[in-house]
Amino acid sequence: MGAQDNQTQNREAVFQPEFIEDLEYGVNTDRKIALRIFKLIKEILRSPFEDTGKPELLKYDLAGCWSRRLNKEHRIVYTVGDRQVNFLQAQLSLRIGKVRGKSNDNPHLLS
Repeated sequence: MGAQDNQTQNREAVFQPEFIEDLEYGVNTDRKIALRIFKLIKEILRSPFEDTGKPELLKYDLAGCWSRRLNKEHRIVYTVGDRQVNFLQAQLSLRIGKVRGKSNDNPHLLS
């Protein structure tokens, strides 16, 4: 597992416009949930398939995506590649089944 741990530490975060919109909404409306989003981003980059938030591999229309709980109601949805984690949505408005940005169209890169 040591090699996998090193590999996950080198992943780059890619933020889709919907994720950024959701994050801005969280920052403006609920500081606690915004801080939780930032905490989970760090955890996901370090260990995308385990840790807090009950990581779950999604099915059906969202096959290939993962989600983590922000709280009982809201989720972060993301995909994981060899070199990057693509953050799709922070689902503060719960758009389950309507995740956009599954591809890397117009990603916002953060180094």
